Amino acid sequence: MSDTSATVTHNEPTNRDTRWPRLFASFLWTVICFGLGSFVVECIWYLWKHNFSIAGLTTYLVVLSFAKALGFGGFCGFFMGFATWLSQEVFGRAKLNSSQRPGT
Repeated sequence: MSDTSATVTHNEPTNRDTRWPRLFASFLWTVICFGLGSFVVECIWYLWKHNFSIAGLTTYLVVLSFAKALGFGGFCGFFMGFATWLSQEVFGRAKLNSSQRPGT
């Protein structure tokens, strides 16, 4: 018969190894989504201020909007990434079934 405790300890590091790439992918998606949304809103705002005239949307304003969007996306990515990491550290512990609980 095989020992199931060896299987559990063998699978546990594998699950922890995939946590960091998933956390980084989540960070990147957050930066991209929030950054893209912020960039579009900034461009629409500048167009609104200049009565929807494309001439009012200069290269400087587009670059400024892109920089603001990148900063906002990075802030949201780090903020949400930290919250995800912290929740995984606090609540992501391996769940014990009734046979592994101490005192039972």
